[in-house]
Amino acid sequence: DVARVARSLLEAGGPDARNSFAPKLERLLRVHGAGLDAVVRQTLVAETRLQDSARAEAARSELAALVARYPDRPEPRRVLAYDAATRKQDWARAAAGFAEAFERSGDAQDAYDAGRALHPLDPSGAWRWLARIPAAERSRFPRLAFYEAERALAENRAESELRRRYDALLDFRAREEGRRLPGVEALLARLAAALGDAQDALAFADADRRERERRAEPQLRRAQAALKDARPDTAAEALAEAERLVPGHPRLAELRARLALARRDPDGLAEALAELHRFAPSLAEAVGTENRLRADAGLSLLPDRPAESLARR
Repeated sequence: DVARVARSLLEAGGPDARNSFAPKLERLLRVHGAGLDAVVRQTLVAETRLQDSARAEAARSELAALVARYPDRPEPRRVLAYDAATRKQDWARAAAGFAEAFERSGDAQDAYDAGRALHPLDPSGAWRWLARIPAAERSRFPRLAFYEAERALAENRAESELRRRYDALLDFRAREEGRRLPGVEALLARLAAALGDAQDALAFADADRRERERRAEPQLRRAQAALKDARPDTAAEALAEAERLVPGHPRLAELRARLALARRDPDGLAEALAELHRFAPSLAEAVGTENRLRADAGLSLLPDRPAESLARR
């Protein structure tokens, strides 16, 4: 089954060109692809080329041409949607592409992918897409436990329903996919709190915090290095990503203050210092961090109300 072998090679390589099996796949299709359906073969060839940054734009054009030439076929729409999601994080375009594929295929996988892509933008819209997956096929998609638990909590379902969703989400978290999915611990914490289990709620909230800090750490290091190299725009980009993960983190506030100093931005500095004082574990730590900033900026150390003093300077 040449199509299945080709699909396996694509999935093994993933969206990262460094792990691509593109040469093997192109050789497979050249030698054994003559018997494939023409749209499937051309879509696979274009999808292979997407893994090569030098050929990716041409591959997107090829796929768009296939969409125009074969408007009733889901395959090229599906690949364009996957590309929008994995390489561009364009969730709206990805969701629309998977929805169009589903209209032509009726495949539960397309409904699932449409819901999954839409979820970051519109959870309730995503839930409606996921509800289209037939009961007999839902076991194919273990992550549905996450979406169903989230929906049950948002809609204030009965305690028995919340308990059922909580148990299913625990089962999902026991899988490798569940442990990798961001937000699982946070949702378990909310469910445990709703069910009156304060101890588990605290434990899962702590696990979620540790995971977010782990994911934010590379961005914080990237921002620090960019500030050292006088690249404020790169630092700002990294800090925006870190702030999404760990708002209120002391290192985040300090780096935002350093960015404001580098940009000579008094309003940004005042905002960063206010955040530093609001979330610091203690007043002494907040004052110490600000005085370190003052020393690095060549300013005098002020023991009382340092945030206001530095912001004025």
